Formats: sequence, structure tokens, C-alpha cells
Amino acid sequence: MRQAMLITVVLLGCAALNATAQSKQKSPSLVKASVRTAVPGIDALFVLDEERTAKPVELSKATLRTEDLKAARKTARDKSADRRSKRAARKKVAEARSEFSKKAVALLSKDQQMLVSKIYKSADETQKKVQAEFKPRLDAAKGDRKAQRKIRKEMRAASKAKSRAAVLALLSEEQRKTVEAAAKKNAKDQKKPNEKKGRKEGNGKA
Repeated sequence: MRQAMLITVVLLGCAALNATAQSKQKSPSLVKASVRTAVPGIDALFVLDEERTAKPVELSKATLRTEDLKAARKTARDKSADRRSKRAARKKVAEARSEFSKKAVALLSKDQQMLVSKIYKSADETQKKVQAEFKPRLDAAKGDRKAQRKIRKEMRAASKAKSRAAVLALLSEEQRKTVEAAAKKNAKDQKKPNEKKGRKEGNGKA
């Protein structure tokens, strides 16, 4: 009897640990990386209801974390791989990300879908305008890698700033406050591990 009770307790404990681990598993973002980079905290506007919280993880496993895609990522980063193989690998990764983004939108509520559609359209249009603005400078610097790198860096910064302004202009005051609060919290959460790491390294010095 006592042995049976002990086994039951152990099984319940394992089940609880498993449930805790699953709940702590980081859910992938449902928003495109380019938009998240331009507008930190934007994820806060696209939180799923309790019934669908596990769906992004399942979708990520099916599209972004397959063995084929792991191999493609490895090839894309492999310095010894030929250009053709790298190009094919990058294309495969890009297609998987596109598939995830499209299916991720379907997980959102109707209102969230309408908002994210407006955000993507605005961000894409802004990026295209910025690229058009910088094209003459890039064409003029053709053959000068150093100059082109500098111009592209400026272009990315301009695209990020203008995309952020365009997206925020679509949001209500309450939504902007939500995004700002989420961005501050994320920055604070990211800062904590770095502070701990710094203290450990400091303590390890002679």
C-alpha cells in the first residue's frame, strides 16, 4: 500500500514538472522580425487567448524547427559551402519563415488580424520608399564595398526609424502605451541576465 502511494506521488510530481516545463517554454512571436525590430514590444498587442497559447509552439515545430530546416540553416552558415547551396538554403529558410508568418496570422482574433495586416502593409510600404530613396546613392557607390556598407547601414537605420513611426501612427494611445510598457519590461528582463553574468565574471577575477 505504502509503495503504491509512493509511486502515485512520484508520478504526480513528474506530471507537475512536465506541465511547468511546458508552461515555461517560450512561445515564438507571431509578428514578423522586421516589425519587432522596428517596434519593440509590439508583441503585446497580439497575445492569444488561453485556448490557443500552445498553438504557436506547435506551429513553430512544424515549420521552423524541422530537421530539414536545421540542416538548411547549418548550410547557410557554413563558410565552406558553395554559393549555390547557400542560396538554396537561405531560400528554404525564408520560405519557412513566410509560411510560419502566414499561418500565425490565422491564430489571431479577427481584430488582431486586421491590425497586423495594416501594420505589415504600412511597414512594407515604408521600407520600399526608404529603399527607393537610397537607391541612387547605392548605384553611385557601385564597386566601392566600404561606401556601400556605410550607405546600407544608414538605410537600415532610416527604415527602422520610419517604420516605427508609421506603425505607431496606426495605434491608439492605449495601444501605444501597451507597446511601450512591454518594450520597457523586455529591456529590463534582458538586462538582468547580463548583470548576473557580469557579476559572476567579476567574482571570478583574481
